[in-house]
Amino acid sequence: MKIEKFKIEKENGLQLIQIIKSDYKREFPDCFIESTSINDVISINIFMEQYFFRNNSSTGVSVSLLASEQKIEVLVVSLGAGSGILDLSWGAENKSVKGIHKFFIDHGFECTYF
Repeated sequence: MKIEKFKIEKENGLQLIQIIKSDYKREFPDCFIESTSINDVISINIFMEQYFFRNNSSTGVSVSLLASEQKIEVLVVSLGAGSGILDLSWGAENKSVKGIHKFFIDHGFECTYF
């Protein structure tokens, strides 16, 4: 399991979250996105799974975003699983976390780990 937590400090965080939702669905069409809002805070949870036929393994990723007007907090939890004789995931969970972080960087967000 790999866990990363970072924040994005940017004005108009609530407007940016809508952009993230639409772009994320476009780049990862098989993901499930659920969102709720309470007062001036939006919570978005994104869940994905990917199966790798070549080595009979899979990876699952959960991305939780908590957005207010000033910042967006991001929590990424990635799980890798293999099957067969060696039960290897071949580092899929690390690659998934890097892919999520790259998504935010590619969209112009500056991410700070905490």
